[in-house]
Amino acid sequence: MAFKLKNLFGSGGSGNSTLRDEAEQQRYLELERLHASTRAAKHFQRDVVKAVEGIISTGAKQLEVTTKLAEDCRKYGSEAPSGITEALSRATLQYSSARNRMDTERDNMHRALAAQVSEPLKTMVAGSPLVDARHLKQKYDRLHESADAQAAEVNRRRSKEGGGNSDNAAKLQSAEQKLDQITAAMNTMGTSAIFAMNKVESQQQTVTLHRMLAMVEAERAYFQTVCSVLDQLHADIQSEVSMAPAESSSVATAPPTPPRSSSGNGRREPYEEDPPEIFQRTKNVADDDKAPVTPEFQSYKAIVTMDHDGVDEGELTISVGDEVLVRHEDPSGWSEGVCNGNEGWFPSSYVERRNPERRRRRRQASGSSNGSR
Repeated sequence: MAFKLKNLFGSGGSGNSTLRDEAEQQRYLELERLHASTRAAKHFQRDVVKAVEGIISTGAKQLEVTTKLAEDCRKYGSEAPSGITEALSRATLQYSSARNRMDTERDNMHRALAAQVSEPLKTMVAGSPLVDARHLKQKYDRLHESADAQAAEVNRRRSKEGGGNSDNAAKLQSAEQKLDQITAAMNTMGTSAIFAMNKVESQQQTVTLHRMLAMVEAERAYFQTVCSVLDQLHADIQSEVSMAPAESSSVATAPPTPPRSSSGNGRREPYEEDPPEIFQRTKNVADDDKAPVTPEFQSYKAIVTMDHDGVDEGELTISVGDEVLVRHEDPSGWSEGVCNGNEGWFPSSYVERRNPERRRRRRQASGSSNGSR
């Protein structure tokens, strides 16, 4: 808003008019500052209320999920279905109890946030002190506009004063009196508006600060309690876990997973288990007979019945019909041996052990057949 009164007050050249103009300008600027400050504080309070209500709403949905989880744990632990260990039964009951306590603390936090943060701020946002102060500011603005309009009228009358027209002089005097009345009312209203707005601004800052502290205290109390509950729960379940092996030591260990069946392309699928960790890097061997033999294992020669590509380090590539010197068999289903001057690991079921007795019988049968001819 332009300060049109300055043109009027400054035209007379008196010191009082100049001071009055400067005081009015300062009053106007202060009211504008207070208006912006209280509006920003009001919007921030609304944002805090919206956030708190969102926390409560989201937390309520989470409580539905966690409450059901606690009940499921309680049922599973208390009913103790067949096969459940005592350690697991106790652990689920402990978790259910701890979960219920944490949910209770969360609900208490929601109640505290609503009562100590959301409600007080909503009350202040829509409270009468702020509304009344803004009404005073609006009245001041209207008086300021009226004063500007009346000042323009006085200036217009003064420009015609030199003509000696008595009627114009009377109208000028009336316009100046009206301007004085509007100006006095505007000054009074401005002072009242500044006082009211200052009071509201101070209340907004104080209330917002204390409500933020209450919000932090509510969340702090909740998380401190939850941390304490979780620490105790962790210790309890850790104790159950440390006792669990003694209860399950008599359970038989399942055998290793056997190799997968052959695929449609005539090649077998890779083994479920990786080759043993005692793989050695593949290297050339000059003489199969000089290759080291694993202690307590009688090496034997075998014929490859299924191709195997040794793609990983330590694996041996073998092809159908190759002869392999098998030096070690591992329970995992892999064997170690030498083929074509290379050594490494390959699936045990991909080779067939040579039978010397069968070969001898075949030779005898072949010789008898030739003699009969």
